[in-house]
Amino acid sequence: VTVPNTFQGYCTKMRYTRGMPTTGTYYDPALDLSRTHNLPAILLPGEMLMTATGQPELINGVGSSNINEICVLTILPEAPPAGSFRPSLFATTTRVIQYNKSDINYTILKNFAPVPATPSQANIEMRLPALPWFEYDNSWVQTQYGPANNFAADGGPLTYPNTSSVYGRNIGYKWSYVALWLNTENSQSVKEKAMIQTIQAGLDIASFVRHGGVFHADGGHKIGRKFPMLLAGLALKDADILSMVADQALPRFAEDQSTFIVQQSDVGRVVNGSVVAQYIQADVGLPDWGVKHFNDPKNDDRRWEGGVPYRFMWPAVVGSILAADLMDQRAAWNHPAIFAYTERFKERHGIGDGLEGQMWRRYKKSPDGSPATPQGLKIKR
Repeated sequence: VTVPNTFQGYCTKMRYTRGMPTTGTYYDPALDLSRTHNLPAILLPGEMLMTATGQPELINGVGSSNINEICVLTILPEAPPAGSFRPSLFATTTRVIQYNKSDINYTILKNFAPVPATPSQANIEMRLPALPWFEYDNSWVQTQYGPANNFAADGGPLTYPNTSSVYGRNIGYKWSYVALWLNTENSQSVKEKAMIQTIQAGLDIASFVRHGGVFHADGGHKIGRKFPMLLAGLALKDADILSMVADQALPRFAEDQSTFIVQQSDVGRVVNGSVVAQYIQADVGLPDWGVKHFNDPKNDDRRWEGGVPYRFMWPAVVGSILAADLMDQRAAWNHPAIFAYTERFKERHGIGDGLEGQMWRRYKKSPDGSPATPQGLKIKR
């Protein structure tokens, strides 16, 4: 595998049939080593072998995957130094070691006293298996053949078949828990395993993005991937990763694609073919959410009740957004609308009394830096 969003040789259930588009992530037996070579095969330095195990069937519709687990063997010309981060999954040139755990800057993390809902170290580490964070397709189709054990979104035991959801909502909650836990009061040694595996996931996501990957907004699909890539860029001081994170000319992440500030030009534009869903003059300046706003704004809907139900998936990503805020990384995230909309969502709908809600109430600051108080739609700093 060198480039995502192309034919692949690991999932036979995604087969091309006549009438389908001639581009896409369909199965190509020519890319399946088990069908094209007499095994055992010889791999050369710079090559990568991916092995996938399938699920017996889709257990829960779009909430489950055809793939149980994906492992990757990367061949290097020599043994890497101890503590090295694995090379990128996707590459058009030789794969090389770029980073070591000794490069991690832990000072970007905060050390807030834990709230009652704070997960244990074991619970967090269970959500972070030492497997590649494997993305391959820009659309919601990824849900059906993203590897369930690799994502481990629900934090349950790795089993076969794995009923843990690979749906974006669950992945959003996963990274929300991890992001907030990393910023609670623990020693570097306690945080190290979770920090390393979150950074490695961020490097894998960056590899996907660097080679054309985008997480297109589509309701509850594809959300939750921005925080680990942001963390990797910050912790390793990688300017290239941080520039992709911050890029809003081509926002790669569903959370950014779906949030915006209502402009005068939005007033009265056609949305969903319904007058009641159109933006009105009073909406100008409000932060809002659209199910596919960046690519298909006609699906926007100003209503909260009676509008697009996926709006209420938002609490899944609140923890990641709050963590970036508490880490003083709004500028690195570079999308003010997402912070403003999250504040609007909390004031209007609430975000519950779990980890996100408890840390919001205890630690979120108002725009002037004072302790947390209801701030309506004000954008912090």
